[in-house]
Amino acid sequence: MISEDLAKDQVLRLSGLDYFPLEPKAAQELVLAAMDAKTDDVCKKAFDSLCHDAVRCPVPADIRRMVRVENDKLEAKPENPLKSSGPLCKTCQSNGYFKQRSEFIRCQNCGNGREFSQLLLDRLNKPTPKPTQ
Repeated sequence: MISEDLAKDQVLRLSGLDYFPLEPKAAQELVLAAMDAKTDDVCKKAFDSLCHDAVRCPVPADIRRMVRVENDKLEAKPENPLKSSGPLCKTCQSNGYFKQRSEFIRCQNCGNGREFSQLLLDRLNKPTPKPTQ
């Protein structure tokens, strides 16, 4: 949860919009909704999205929804499809195979890449006929 001061600052960004609450208790509800953000950055991003093209002041449910979306982005960790992380393999650029003398060969350095069936490897390595004129 973020500080109340940051939440108030973000809510004040909405003060120029139509239907911004004039009652302090109503404005406090907007602040409480903003305080659901897990980090300061999440709160700022949520309000950036809300302010981008807003004409009227969002209700607390809209703020909570946008904060939840940004919180979820924070928690989502992209899966690394590569078996070994770090810099790209110098042999195959971490795709698992490289071409050598018109043949695709499995990289032995990094162990990345999909498992190709022997049939697919045979098809990839089969020489292509040259067109006759």
